Amino acid sequence: MKLILANKKLAVFALALLLRLGYSLNIDKAYVSLDSTDWNKSAFALLDEGRFESTFRGPATTVFLAGIYGVFGRDVTPVRVAQSILGAATCLFILSIGTVVFFEQAGLVAALIAAGYPYFIHLTGDILSETLLTFLIALYVMLYFSSLGSKKPSAYALCGVSAGAALLCKGTFLPFFALSLVWVLVSMEDRFRERAKAALLIGLFAAAAVSPWTARNFYAYGKFVPLGLGGESLWLANNPQAYKLETLPEMDQDKLDPAFTWYDSEKLKEISKLPAIAADREFQKEAVSYIKAEPRKFSVLAVKRFAHFWRLSPLIATKRNKMIALATSGIILPLGWAGMLLSFRRYWRKSSVLIMLPLSFSLIHMVFLAHIRYRIPCDPYIIVFAAFTLCTLFNKLSRRQEWQA
Repeated sequence: MKLILANKKLAVFALALLLRLGYSLNIDKAYVSLDSTDWNKSAFALLDEGRFESTFRGPATTVFLAGIYGVFGRDVTPVRVAQSILGAATCLFILSIGTVVFFEQAGLVAALIAAGYPYFIHLTGDILSETLLTFLIALYVMLYFSSLGSKKPSAYALCGVSAGAALLCKGTFLPFFALSLVWVLVSMEDRFRERAKAALLIGLFAAAAVSPWTARNFYAYGKFVPLGLGGESLWLANNPQAYKLETLPEMDQDKLDPAFTWYDSEKLKEISKLPAIAADREFQKEAVSYIKAEPRKFSVLAVKRFAHFWRLSPLIATKRNKMIALATSGIILPLGWAGMLLSFRRYWRKSSVLIMLPLSFSLIHMVFLAHIRYRIPCDPYIIVFAAFTLCTLFNKLSRRQEWQA
């Protein structure tokens, strides 16, 4: 049985890796998207000047990129290969999660769907944070369930370190991480002492993993900043011009007009000249003032962002890419939502943890900018629920046919 499972895992990993390498290595080396350019600048600043350029981005992706560029030179190909490996490994984590939460059949179907999922494959060819973040969150979720099953302090420690790595990649992971620890305390079947021990150890090791970055922030800013400064991100999502971004019409093209902005660029430059902490406070002040002055527009923005976050196809893309999205995620998402409902009666204790991630990300991006790309770290769990739905329907149909025979 173990040999059969190992062969299945190898097949899933090989399929996922081949699809990702086949796509990403055929992209022109000269092509780098706008956001990718920013990430590369951040990595090069770390290599050349030993400094972190951004005040709001976590260091994990920058360190990841700088490490690859430092070893292999400033060529995007090794990054794309590394991201392809991370993406293939994520499919194995999905297999494990689906098996632990539901059953092996669901885990295998979810892993196969993930192996060929267009959004996952596409992102391995771009220099962004999503592939690494998706990998780290899936690693945490897998270790979360396995550590609670083993009850070993070393397993809790490893789980906590993986959570710390995900937090250092992107702070939007924090609400889900906190909820997952609370869920250990209130829902797991062990004695309270064991549940408290698990939550405490996972939390402590996550804090230990984050602490060097927090110490660096205190030295740089003279203030306790656990992960990053979020004022600018909040203002970019909540300012008098933000409404333009959320009310864009459908576009059958790959890019917006480069001159398009959804914020006052002069104000951005003006505030950005201030010291980091002062600038963060000013951005927060401007954003909060806007929200208080325009509660109706803020509410409309929040609803529109929720809709954009869960779109079945991109708002701005070629017709071909929209059709690919509708034929894949356009089917997977509804099946996943159905799986959340179907699973709750029998599997609620574990499946609720998976529901918390897309729920927390959705709420965060109703306040901050929303984009399908920001949803991608949630998609592995939507896929797991979709696989559960498919397996449940298939098994019911099979039993019905057997009964009729």
